Amino acid sequence: MNKLSTSILGPSNKIYITEGSLFNWNRETVLVFGGIDPHATYGVGRNTGKDISRFDPVTNVWDCVGDLPEPRHHHSVAFLRGRVYLVGGADPRDDDIRGKSVVVSTVWSYEPVTRSWYSEAGLSIPRKNFGLVVHRMALYAIGGQDKKGRVLRSVEKFDPKTGAWSEVRSMSVARMAVAATKYREYIWVAGGMTGEKKRPVCKVVECYNSNTNEWTEIYSLRFPRCFSTLFSMNDKLYLVGGAGKVAEKEKTASSVGAIDSWDWKERAWKMETEMSIPRHGHALAYLGTQIIIIGSQNKQERFGLAGI
Repeated sequence: MNKLSTSILGPSNKIYITEGSLFNWNRETVLVFGGIDPHATYGVGRNTGKDISRFDPVTNVWDCVGDLPEPRHHHSVAFLRGRVYLVGGADPRDDDIRGKSVVVSTVWSYEPVTRSWYSEAGLSIPRKNFGLVVHRMALYAIGGQDKKGRVLRSVEKFDPKTGAWSEVRSMSVARMAVAATKYREYIWVAGGMTGEKKRPVCKVVECYNSNTNEWTEIYSLRFPRCFSTLFSMNDKLYLVGGAGKVAEKEKTASSVGAIDSWDWKERAWKMETEMSIPRHGHALAYLGTQIIIIGSQNKQERFGLAGI
């Protein structure tokens, strides 16, 4: 495990499988950080937004293995050089005058070996519902929504060597609730909510080239959707679930179960399969060759985009 993981975890002289470490010695580790149940009372039971949960595929059980330093929801998490980075999001403890959780710029890093938290430099712009992608040993925070509810097109890059965030080229389309991942040496961003009345949900796909610091718009999704997830595995790119209108004649959006994949030869998004439960706002992980779809909102009934 240590040999196989050195390219991701860092120097080979570090030992990652120790007593108390959250890493499993014989398989991948799936961890979930924070999040709250919007349909339950905040602060009651385990609905605190602070839990770190770990999945055991052998027993098919989730266990609480730690706590966040601060509660978070609508944040983003990424794994870089042996640490988990918890970036931005909203703090459910602090409500503004509208009764909504305050969007934050705070960044924390977590070392699963020692179960230790470290305070990192904060984002330049507080943001929630944004994409977070690891690319060439750096973190990229993409789009999202700021404290005033404005939809962002800006992109920030975090260099773990300097511990600082810097602005890079913005996307051509401002959007939040995007799907984002690294695939074939590019950062891919798909769909999202634009904040526009005429086009509240988009199907635009953009790719970022870190060598040239440029975004390029490529072939659009089959239909507009937001709160979906992009995931690359075995050199294949998948778009999982989300909320949108499958047919243009539909008046309101709903959760969708479609899993699409990108066809390089035909330069098109194609239907791969359908989830048994339509969902949006979920998280993804993998164990071996299996994609695990975690949590979500699930609304099979129709609902307005303002309610997403």
